Amino acid sequence: MWNHEWANTDRDVTAFLTTITAPGFALPAVIFGKDWGTATVGTTLQMSSNVTGLVAVIGQFAQHNVTTYGLQFGFNVALGQPAAPDMPVKARRL
Repeated sequence: MWNHEWANTDRDVTAFLTTITAPGFALPAVIFGKDWGTATVGTTLQMSSNVTGLVAVIGQFAQHNVTTYGLQFGFNVALGQPAAPDMPVKARRL
């Protein structure tokens, strides 16, 4: 997927110290790229009749000063009896 930031990236970040009496201050915000790509690749595995495992790798690329990678994994557990156990998971082709 390709992403584009429409918001203005030329801005300041302002901070105030709340524990002492001091004036606030402002600094220019870090400027990242306005265009970047996001990719996700993953798979699922039927571990039993009611447990499915999943794993995915997520990454961002082509953004100025930013590289992001992530790993997502999990389990899905179906509780109770299936609503219609004799129905096919996918529809048959005609």
